[in-house]
Amino acid sequence: MEEKRTTLPENAQRELKPGEKYEPLLSPQKNYPEVTPYSVCVGLIMVIIFSAAAAYLGLKVGQVFEAAIPIAIIAVGLTSALGKKGGLGQNVIIQSIGGCSGSVVAGAIFTLPAIYIRCRGKLYADVPVLPSRRHSRHPLPDSVQKILRKGDARQVSFP
Repeated sequence: MEEKRTTLPENAQRELKPGEKYEPLLSPQKNYPEVTPYSVCVGLIMVIIFSAAAAYLGLKVGQVFEAAIPIAIIAVGLTSALGKKGGLGQNVIIQSIGGCSGSVVAGAIFTLPAIYIRCRGKLYADVPVLPSRRHSRHPLPDSVQKILRKGDARQVSFP
């Protein structure tokens, strides 16, 4: 019976001696499960949890966090606790899926409030970018209109 290794070989973190061969933890001759229902579902659950946490923190503090490292640690612990075989490859997929949560949330929480403020709570399609005669119900402030008429947009003061 083949011995199950759970740690890196002793020559993994040093230069190999002449003629010495490195045996990786996952053998290239075997196929290991990676994209499985387990890894995809756990990755999506991590995305939901960490996206909510990052959104709350981002809106409260103005800064989001990178969730890839905590997700990787949780994935390793969860996979080990459940006794999954070939868990290392599945953990990579879990971390890859879950790691995108901070980026997606940052894109949303930094742009959606700006769109909301710009639109004053109305639907975006109803608010013109620049007012025209047709859209006179949403005029720009007088100070902005003066600057636009002059063609000098370096200083804009809002009341």
